[in-house]
Amino acid sequence: SFCGGVAQNKGMIRAFKEVLGLSENFIISEHAGTMGAIGAALLAKDKVDLRRLFSFVMEKEKIKHPEPLIISSIDETNKHKTYSCKNKRVWVGIDIGSISTNVIAIDEEKRVVARRYLMTASRPIEAVVKGLYEIGEELGDVEVVGCGTTGSGRYMSGDFIGADVVKNEITAQARAAWEIDPEVDTIFEIGGQDSKFISIDNKAIIDFEMNKVCAAGTGSFLEEQAERLNISIKEEFAKEAFLSKTPIPLGERCTVFIESDIVHHQQLGAERRDLVAGLAYSIVHNYLNKVVQDKRIGKNIFFQGGVANNKAVVAAFEAVLGKKITVPENHDVTGAIGVALIAQENSEKVLGKKITAAENHDVTGAIGVALIAQENSHGKSRFKGFDLRHRKYDLSSFECKACPNHCEIKKVGLEDDEPLFYGARCERFEVKKKKKASNLPDLFAEREELLENIYQKQREQKEADGLTIGIPSSRTPEKEADDLTIGIPSSRTPEKEADDLTIGIPSSRTTNPEPRTPENEADGPTIGIPRAVIFYELYPFYNAFFSELGFRVVFSERTNKELIHKGVENAGIDICFPIKLAYGHILSLLEKGVDYLFLPSIINLKQTSPYFSDCYLCPYVQSLAYTAKAILNLGNTKVLSPVVRFNLKSSQIEKDLVDFGETLGKTASKIREAYRVAEKTQDDFRCRIQERGKEVLAGLSPEDRAIVIISRPYNGQDAALNLELPKKLRDLDTLAIPMDFLPLDSVDVSSDWPNMYWRLGQRILSAAEIISHDPRLFALYLTSYGCGPDSFICTFFRTKMSNKPHLVIEVDEHSADVGAITRCEAFLDSIAHSKKKIGKCRRVKTLSIKRGERKKIYLPYMSDHAFALAGAFSACGVQAEVMPPSDEESVFWGRKHTTGRECYPAIITTGDMIRQLKRGDFDPKTSCFFMGGSSGPCRFGQYSMLQRLILDDFGYQDVPIYAPNQAKNFFADMSIVGKDFERLAWQGIVAIDILEKAIRRIRPYEVTKGETERVYQQYVEAVAEAIRRRANLFAVMKEAKNGFSKIERGNDRRPVIGLIGEFFVRSHSFSNENIVKKLEALGLEVWSAPVNEWFLYRNFRRNMHSKIFGDWRSLFETTIKNWVQVKDEHKLSHPFCSLETINEPSTGKILALAEPYIHRTFEGEAIMSIGKACDFIERGVSGLVNTIPFTCMPGTIAQAVLKKVSEDYGNIPHLTIAYDGLSQANTEMRLETFAHQAKERKERQG
Repeated sequence: SFCGGVAQNKGMIRAFKEVLGLSENFIISEHAGTMGAIGAALLAKDKVDLRRLFSFVMEKEKIKHPEPLIISSIDETNKHKTYSCKNKRVWVGIDIGSISTNVIAIDEEKRVVARRYLMTASRPIEAVVKGLYEIGEELGDVEVVGCGTTGSGRYMSGDFIGADVVKNEITAQARAAWEIDPEVDTIFEIGGQDSKFISIDNKAIIDFEMNKVCAAGTGSFLEEQAERLNISIKEEFAKEAFLSKTPIPLGERCTVFIESDIVHHQQLGAERRDLVAGLAYSIVHNYLNKVVQDKRIGKNIFFQGGVANNKAVVAAFEAVLGKKITVPENHDVTGAIGVALIAQENSEKVLGKKITAAENHDVTGAIGVALIAQENSHGKSRFKGFDLRHRKYDLSSFECKACPNHCEIKKVGLEDDEPLFYGARCERFEVKKKKKASNLPDLFAEREELLENIYQKQREQKEADGLTIGIPSSRTPEKEADDLTIGIPSSRTPEKEADDLTIGIPSSRTTNPEPRTPENEADGPTIGIPRAVIFYELYPFYNAFFSELGFRVVFSERTNKELIHKGVENAGIDICFPIKLAYGHILSLLEKGVDYLFLPSIINLKQTSPYFSDCYLCPYVQSLAYTAKAILNLGNTKVLSPVVRFNLKSSQIEKDLVDFGETLGKTASKIREAYRVAEKTQDDFRCRIQERGKEVLAGLSPEDRAIVIISRPYNGQDAALNLELPKKLRDLDTLAIPMDFLPLDSVDVSSDWPNMYWRLGQRILSAAEIISHDPRLFALYLTSYGCGPDSFICTFFRTKMSNKPHLVIEVDEHSADVGAITRCEAFLDSIAHSKKKIGKCRRVKTLSIKRGERKKIYLPYMSDHAFALAGAFSACGVQAEVMPPSDEESVFWGRKHTTGRECYPAIITTGDMIRQLKRGDFDPKTSCFFMGGSSGPCRFGQYSMLQRLILDDFGYQDVPIYAPNQAKNFFADMSIVGKDFERLAWQGIVAIDILEKAIRRIRPYEVTKGETERVYQQYVEAVAEAIRRRANLFAVMKEAKNGFSKIERGNDRRPVIGLIGEFFVRSHSFSNENIVKKLEALGLEVWSAPVNEWFLYRNFRRNMHSKIFGDWRSLFETTIKNWVQVKDEHKLSHPFCSLETINEPSTGKILALAEPYIHRTFEGEAIMSIGKACDFIERGVSGLVNTIPFTCMPGTIAQAVLKKVSEDYGNIPHLTIAYDGLSQANTEMRLETFAHQAKERKERQG
């Protein structure tokens, strides 16, 4: 059934049928637009309670409002000022954006003599033709000395009008700004769909950023919401906003969520003026938190772009920053002004003329383009004239089907010239463009050639020489390079290189050729390996291993649009782009009909650095096999999913491979030989790229500049993930170097980042160390939207790179290369103007407390367990205080001082710390913050390092953060405060768990509302006090049981919901928006996984590791400790033995329940959530709620696997809620729907 107002749209009906392959049995009711209301009426017909409706109408929303906006004193005297043209010589600048097209002309004195601000309306050429004609009519008989274009449409329009200069808009905007005021140091530029931040020092761009995929910090965002509120963005918006006394806080959500929030507040009776003021604040918070992030905001701030015309937004910026914002003249066309100025400067050099300063800051963009053009006009301009109305052209588009990319090609047909083509990923249609014959090597093509064919080359060499695999030591590196086609001989043409190295997709081919390997000619079964994630590094190993065993290895084709579409369409969860791509590659291999699909769970990589021990891959990569099996339809293909741990001794890896290989019918001796060949092949691959890297670095002169692509192997090597930036940089005569070409293992960054347990994170930070000290190297960091590790690593990287320019580009399935090209061009301009001398890079100071050091420890309030922990500290003579529960202030400070990409618990606890710092009684000399720690693989272990940097930035370098490591030995780390602290803390945690079970079991049925809460709070305090005084805790638990037993309860039994999810959010009532009480209010009872479960799981993990590495002492100690802890748990629980939820299964039982879905070697919260979900189902719950932070890796993995769990257990209702501190208007609806499903399930079960 198709419901809602859209169901009346015939085009949508047809689209649903075609895309989803629906038959004619597609129900569309005549009442489709009112089906929700009809359903509500049917549900309420038997039971109507108008009291709830009355309560809803009368209840006022309790929120904290921002300050009312104060009208800024903006000088509008010369807002769009132009001058008369005296000397008849002008430079034209054009800024072509997605929303507006700006055309200006400046004279020799740099004054704007004509300007037009036009709507692009998806017809950029028409807008340019119109603007040129109109300013041409206005100027009359003038000579155009130079012309330039900027903006997203700069290349197409530049070709069409004959521009002398084509320049990126960041440089153009900056050039216009410092012409207006040489002292400007910061530019906020917000246009229709793009926003930019530019930092300037002495007329040089030293840093910049652009908005990523989200448009919530742009003009289109405001315009859409104004339209929804039925007001004019130009005439009414600011007036309405300034009338507001209580602006509504709308946060920093994207457009989709903001719309639902506006509806939510409207339903609660919010005034329109308050919503409008809230929108002004929202665009500011979006811009500052998602664009500016942690970059330096100076004192002389220019606000440019069309949105600068909105006084309410200007006022919001001033209110949030507490700084004056300058809106310059012609702010809406500064891009065009800037490019005009650059053109003029070039012609000044050519013509030997001095050009004086001018005003007209608001058109600096267009002027900038004109100036850029003039700078490059060596003689007569290429400008084709103001009147191009009669130049016949036609615009069309078509889909190129020469390869699976299916590029959308835009064609501009010209009657007097060859056609122009745009949008192709290759150069197939660039008939007019002269290809640059760059002498720079394509190092990424070299790496890919080596990745695919090193095993083949070794086999060929072995057969030719009769030698062992590998190249004899007598051979020179140069000879090795030739043999492996590494490097490109100077006599070869770029076109020939591309064919030989299979770079991109040759236009004459329809598919990518498989790598040339012996197994392609063999008769053995085929085994498919996806060209994705870590196989961009480990393919040589597995290609050799399986080939030696007689398999034909099929490496999936290079990423293309069709494959991307498959992966994204089938993902079904909000996971990072590389994993979605991996799903596409998996589906592609299934279509090829491979006999086996190889999807291992690779836990870690070989540790080649002497400075670190841990070397995890991220949880998404580790769990690819598990999520793929749960989400994708893999059919009858045999899936091979061995667990692989490359950090083990070679003998253990060999043993694991033998066990795996024997399941394929291979002999142990054959498998061992295959492993030796595979290990040798992988080592050779690594050594060869290192040797090539040495050659490249040695060949750079002190004056050379090269860009190192900082990335994971797959982000940097896959053309869909790297947006072909290496190739584009090469076209810009800039050498792009893969990160793993650097000698990453030669530097020690462990003193700065001691707990960096991700292997790829270690490499990235090592690269930062090398680049920060080499004046020839600069960094371009490629990351993916939703990348968990990078949400922390990127901040650490920028900290290390604070001494020189660097660029970060975030990619997802919606990314276009136009914005990336703009960033690259601006980055190269920034490098050209940067200081040659490298400044001192920032060192990171780790600081904790020492044994015997007396500090007051501030504990974050995750749950009431914090009071028990504080009691244990006090019992050991350490002053401890639980910080107040998190609130909106915590969220505000946390978001203000993080990037917003980190997981929500990190943001919340950071905000709690900052809130505490701002208390009047906080003494930094005697204070210390507590933050749990971990050794991975999720992000939890990085919290304290991030918070260390933030405290340092606040000037609290001497305030320690006490971060005991839960993964290795939490209680041992904690025991520095006292010998028996460990057991006291454990008993307190177990006691609070028991009290929480009691309140959740009894509160839904209490007769006297609030009585259960009162008893619970009484005994939480009693437990904390007993621990502090070292009193008899077991006696307290007996008293607590008696207290709860006296509470009068009803006899009905509600449906029970199992609450699982991420450890912090599940327990933290502020973060999960009081999910337990909300579910109880909907007529449900809630069971939750206890907190102590996590510590018992940590014991299990330590024992598992001890067995693997032969640490028998640790195994013995942890086993004894676990036995004592379980004994204490049983003793404390005994008084509550009649409580249905009191007995918990062992950790081993939980993992066994999860085993069909996730192997126990994949460590972390995901497997515990899945195991606990299965336990809850087997104990009779009617539904499951998975509470996770937004972008939480273990939580998202659990969400994916829960789908399969639900199917296996009779389609039990399940709901995943991701929290990020911004209220979601639809959460209540989702919970109500879920509650209805759970009640129906209970009724069916009886």
